[in-house]
Amino acid sequence: MTSWETFVGQTVFQKETALSLYGVTTGYLGVLKNHIVLDKDVVIPTLNKFEGFSIADSTFLLPAEDDGSNLVANLTLPNPSALSFEVGTITLDLKSGNTDLVIGNATVKNVTLRPGNNTFPLRGVVDIGTIVSNLTEVVSSQGSAIRRGALSLTAVTRSIVSNGTLIPYYTKVLGSLPLVANVSIGDILRNSLAHIGSSGLLSDSDDKRRRGPVQLDGPVGYGDAYNQVADLKHNRHVQKILEDEDPERRDAMIDALARYYASL
Repeated sequence: MTSWETFVGQTVFQKETALSLYGVTTGYLGVLKNHIVLDKDVVIPTLNKFEGFSIADSTFLLPAEDDGSNLVANLTLPNPSALSFEVGTITLDLKSGNTDLVIGNATVKNVTLRPGNNTFPLRGVVDIGTIVSNLTEVVSSQGSAIRRGALSLTAVTRSIVSNGTLIPYYTKVLGSLPLVANVSIGDILRNSLAHIGSSGLLSDSDDKRRRGPVQLDGPVGYGDAYNQVADLKHNRHVQKILEDEDPERRDAMIDALARYYASL
């Protein structure tokens, strides 16, 4: 490992690190001069494992965009140091909770870390099929987070590229640091429904015209919020995503989401 790689590792993982300063100059005072050697270690605050990392404003896109993206969000990387770092484009694997189950990927472009909180747009692809086929493992990994009304996502750096070139020292160091974010389930549902509604897709159903009027009050004790989610059972984009799933199981999962959303 080079001295630069060691410094990058210390900067990312530690709360503070020593920065070695060395310089030689000549000082003058009138006709007097003196050779000065600066050789000193200065302790500076560093990134401290990006404590305060978060993913917010998460929204599922239905249908997925042309590049396959079906997730957008804002990712925040705190930088408590006085240093700035030009990083590049980060590609992340998204895992469920503390498992090794990869449920998607995300890309954050043109990352430069300046002192303070740095927020960047995130675009990603969530593999709904993987989540459904591994539902028991996913739910088990989300136990404590779900009780707090959140989903636990672990983001692991797969690669960092700058100007088309892989940056190995950043990739290696950040790839060894899992970043955990607790994403509000309520916010995901609200944002996603708002996006679908604004796109005119909430009622985009091939058989909606044949189903008659919608019951606005939903099941007893819930209300219209329930129907906003439950109506997704008839949305052709949702049906396509879950086309390999048993229809009754698919509807049961959507009903469970609807009951949760209505209880918020």
